[in-house]
Amino acid sequence: YVVTNSVHGILFSLIFNKNFTVPKNVVGGTRFKDLFNTYGLNVYSETEENLIHFSPDYFVINKKIKELRDSSLSFLKENVK
Repeated sequence: YVVTNSVHGILFSLIFNKNFTVPKNVVGGTRFKDLFNTYGLNVYSETEENLIHFSPDYFVINKKIKELRDSSLSFLKENVK
């Protein structure tokens, strides 16, 4: 389980299939919103301590990560020729 206040912490959580918690006050930032939209992340629960817990469906997350990796590799292969 991961407790983080950074986009990088969330990304590592997703890559390693760990549930995570973030402070509510950081979720409103653009980078966080983009990340949540990209991976379709939904709030699992909120606490009175202003923490938000995420328990993503890692089957869906892993599929999205693969799609993004494949797209990036394809772009690199086409543009590094």
